[in-house]
Amino acid sequence: MQKNISHLGMLVCLGSMLTGCGIYTKYQQPEVQTDGLFGTLPEAVSNYISI
Repeated sequence: MQKNISHLGMLVCLGSMLTGCGIYTKYQQPEVQTDGLFGTLPEAVSNYISI
């Protein structure tokens, strides 16, 4: 039981050290260019005969 408490204490200290010094930061989504990713769209079909 004493071993579990000491492991829990070390885990709490390690977690507070990681968040306190800025190693662990929030995720920032990168800018991604998606223009023209799938090419150009086909022209609209005016009637069913041209299909």
